[in-house]
Amino acid sequence: VRYLQSWVADRAGNISDQPTTQRVNYVPPQDSLLEGEIRVFRRTLLARQCLRVGTTPASPEMDPDIYIWPPDFAGGGSAITSTLPAGQTDQVIIQPTQSGDYQIEIVAATDATFAQSIEVLATCATIRTDSPSTIQADKRPRTEPFMPLTNAPVGDETTPDTDSYFLNLISTVFQKTVASTDGNQKIYLPAVHR
Repeated sequence: VRYLQSWVADRAGNISDQPTTQRVNYVPPQDSLLEGEIRVFRRTLLARQCLRVGTTPASPEMDPDIYIWPPDFAGGGSAITSTLPAGQTDQVIIQPTQSGDYQIEIVAATDATFAQSIEVLATCATIRTDSPSTIQADKRPRTEPFMPLTNAPVGDETTPDTDSYFLNLISTVFQKTVASTDGNQKIYLPAVHR
């Protein structure tokens, strides 16, 4: 999970007081982790939606496990997990009863390359729901998320200094313009220079 923050600026040098913040989850179809490494994703779910998470290791000795932490974890909730033995496909399917942000963690019990999927569906009506947690006997289950579910930027950073490099970047990047329908105003759009 990553957070993108951006300020709105115009060519005259006016910059918004506060940034807008957007969470970004990039879920590649295949990933690799070293033993002990954890990949964190967050999804906002509405009650009664369906969350389906799966990992399929590329070889029998690889073991990526799944932990899903509900939004009420701080209030006594627990993770829903799938920690099957190496080489097996781990999958968790839940239909939450409460809305909120769910933290998904893929934990590498060994060095692992694996196919992965994280899907939010309108309903679990056509698939079985609420997969029970499956924990391999010789694994010690995690009792805390890798990072607190509330750990996110608050979006209250100060406005960049208007005399700084930021404004030079704005004047360089915001070059392409589009005329408005009435012809009296222009909107400056970002142009990527590589």
